[in-house]
Amino acid sequence: MGDPIQVAVIGCGNFARGMHLPNIEKIPTLRLRATCDLVEPTATAESQRYAADYATDDPERVFSDDQIDLCIITTPHDTHAPLTLQALEAGKHVLVEKPMCVTPPEVDEILLAAADAGVVYTAGHNRRYSPLSERALELLGNQPRPWVLSYRMVDQKWIHPWALDPEIGGGRLISEAGHIFEVLYFLIGSEPVRIHAHGGALTHANSPVKQDNAVLTVAFEDGSLAAVVHGDIGHKDLSKESIEIFANGAVVVIDDFQAMRAFGLGDGLDITLKAQDKGHLRELELLAEAILAGGRMPVDAAAAARAMSCCFAAMDSIRTGSPIDLDASAWLMVERGTRAHPGTPDLPVTGDTSY
Repeated sequence: MGDPIQVAVIGCGNFARGMHLPNIEKIPTLRLRATCDLVEPTATAESQRYAADYATDDPERVFSDDQIDLCIITTPHDTHAPLTLQALEAGKHVLVEKPMCVTPPEVDEILLAAADAGVVYTAGHNRRYSPLSERALELLGNQPRPWVLSYRMVDQKWIHPWALDPEIGGGRLISEAGHIFEVLYFLIGSEPVRIHAHGGALTHANSPVKQDNAVLTVAFEDGSLAAVVHGDIGHKDLSKESIEIFANGAVVVIDDFQAMRAFGLGDGLDITLKAQDKGHLRELELLAEAILAGGRMPVDAAAAARAMSCCFAAMDSIRTGSPIDLDASAWLMVERGTRAHPGTPDLPVTGDTSY
């Protein structure tokens, strides 16, 4: 094995400390070189915990460090786009946590910058990498479309006011629903073409976003349909996520990425994992493989832009009370093939993207 990929983690909050930092340590081809956080003692503590070379409160030090190969960005949502653009300009591979950005113009900027940089870019839509998501698609992949899906992502009431700030967090849909749209695309394998959403400030009456819970439908190019319930009107004792996939006489139900039941596909197919697995470790493993192989991630810039465009369409539908049509060319403008942006490298995909 050659030298490991040198990693910088920018943003050492709860998610980085609980997920990415310990997972980096589990992957031999990754090595933590630097930690970065505006609260320098936090960066220092994590640097010492994982034996990184240094800690800093200045992202510019990371971007100017020629030894750093990969930047993992886990900062507040409004900083995702500017930090991503800086990292890409510096020639770094990028994993940015969801959402990829908080405004539509930033989507275009990142699409073009990722294409021109010629590096591996991915956004943290990890649900497709869960072993249960992969198993569900393996079981159902040959079932004729169209399908009907139901996805519930309902948490207990959020207590993080920054996430509901329209400038910093973007609100519930912008913050989190990209996970839903990305895994729906992974399972169905067809472009979303129309979203109709209804929502409001049901749990945060004074929220400036005026949206914290929503019910929406998604229509896909192949005729498949999805019904989504999303928000923070739930209870801690109820699993946050549930996916029901109705595939022409066969059904798979995924409960909170820890258990799966199958119907109409034979006996002995139900699975219960020892612990919830949303695919975070597998995501990093595939990212390391893509960097070393000169490939790209299944959730590349186009996939992240698709998920983000769906979030913006859902918000527009809530505001207008009307369905919103989607144009796939908005995120496929830098896809491989005849529609490729001139700077887009034709790279192999690492990981299973079969539909």
